[in-house]
Amino acid sequence: MFERTVSVWGKPHKVTVSRKSRTVYTVAGDYMGRSIEGKGSSPTSALRAWVDAARYLGNHGPINR
Repeated sequence: MFERTVSVWGKPHKVTVSRKSRTVYTVAGDYMGRSIEGKGSSPTSALRAWVDAARYLGNHGPINR
């Protein structure tokens, strides 16, 4: 498990990258007061999934769960 700082719309956000299995990584962090998680087959793809979800939230409001 390690931390990274990613930029969403020019603002830095701290996220935590975890390895769940040999080919599954997750990234968790808060954006606009909501907890977001991204998954991918590498740390980079999981980070990209998190950033994409944060950008979607920033453009379209809260994600319904």
